[in-house]
Amino acid sequence: MRRHTKILLLITTLVILAIWSPWQNWDIHWLNLFGIDSKENLSSLKVKSFSGELEVYLDDQLVGVAKDDEGFLEVFPVVPGEHTVKLSRPDNDGFYVDFERKLNFEKEVDVVIGYDLGPSMLFSEGHLLTSRKNFTKGMDPQLDVISLSGDIDVKINGRDVGKTPLQSIPMTTDTTHVLNFSRQGYDPLEIEIFPTEKSEREKLKDITLTLEINLFAKPVELLI
Repeated sequence: MRRHTKILLLITTLVILAIWSPWQNWDIHWLNLFGIDSKENLSSLKVKSFSGELEVYLDDQLVGVAKDDEGFLEVFPVVPGEHTVKLSRPDNDGFYVDFERKLNFEKEVDVVIGYDLGPSMLFSEGHLLTSRKNFTKGMDPQLDVISLSGDIDVKINGRDVGKTPLQSIPMTTDTTHVLNFSRQGYDPLEIEIFPTEKSEREKLKDITLTLEINLFAKPVELLI
């Protein structure tokens, strides 16, 4: 069965559509995926669980629990700089894998994670979206795409742009953009980025977005 996830990235409330848990029968979720907030000199972390509960740790400190039936858990304030973020299912007795990463936090910019953790990263699905400000003036945003699922094919607005990892893809602000990710043996992913209002898209200038994709592996196809 082909399943597509559609994400709308807005500036203050970037929204994700149709996150379907790949190993449980989930329906469509509307989610705030990514935000660039006016939190002067501070940052924040936003975490969404797509299945069950996820304990959220920041630098080894439990800071909250993200739940699939609630909105994003927001951790604020976070001092800009490098911090270790860990997501873990409570009392999983080792059955579920943990997500742990050292991430850079920029001031006034959120780090946003949405995940469905399975027994391994191969059978998990999720997205990590971060950003960094460039030392430019009025430059269109750039997009870096990386993948935990190997060299996945990437299309932007129907045009092949290559396989991950991809760096410094120029993204104009005159319209939204549709991204497609695919690899044999994995569920495909479709993402639409940038807000619909041009005035909001202009706020993305001088920013580099980094999108990390983890596709869910189809067990039957991998065994063939």
